[in-house]
Amino acid sequence: MKNLYQEALKTKDAYERQLDQASQYIKEITQGKTSPIGLTDDGVKQSRVYKMAKAHYENLSARNRKFNAAFIKSYQKEYRQTLADRRAKKSQHKV
Repeated sequence: MKNLYQEALKTKDAYERQLDQASQYIKEITQGKTSPIGLTDDGVKQSRVYKMAKAHYENLSARNRKFNAAFIKSYQKEYRQTLADRRAKKSQHKV
């Protein structure tokens, strides 16, 4: 069971990294091309590159939501412990 959890956790972390990379790419595409109130220009939104990046991000996001629902349902206790361990590790580094 522990081995399955470790594999699922690696998959979860990999999915989250991929989602972060897709989000960063969209930010790079839109950087400097926003209105004064922060809305992305229509010209950028109509570009093929933006549409493809946005669709890719949406697909990754949907995959993450689906995976996370199953992951938490299966490994809630283990994941809580992992989060507590990560927080403890971070707090030790800050001191």
